[in-house]
Amino acid sequence: MSTRERAGFTLMELLLALALLLLLVGFLAMEYGAVKERRLSGIAVAEVHGIRDAIEAERLVTPGPDRLPTDLAAVPALRGQSLVDPWGQPYAVSGPRLLVYSSGPDGVAETSDDLTAPLAPLAPRRPRR
Repeated sequence: MSTRERAGFTLMELLLALALLLLLVGFLAMEYGAVKERRLSGIAVAEVHGIRDAIEAERLVTPGPDRLPTDLAAVPALRGQSLVDPWGQPYAVSGPRLLVYSSGPDGVAETSDDLTAPLAPLAPRRPRR
């Protein structure tokens, strides 16, 4: 062997550096997925609450006992808005449960990942004097 300093890295050093780099990339990819999911959930929650508020406002001015819309596109304040959640599913109103909801990331209604906003119970209208 020569007494010169060796130049370069050994195969073992390169493999170790590559393994550490791959571990870091894997960790960052998992974190990115979690951050993206939280961001989409936040958007959906804000939109569900906005839809709920539009329905509540419409119920205040709409006469009659059945003031809960069956079609969100029929609510004037929601016309022209996207009524699709960040996962591509339409927002919906559940009349019996008085909820505005998004099916969530799995796209299936009535599962644990659904995002909901409760509506106020329908109060009977008082006759005007």
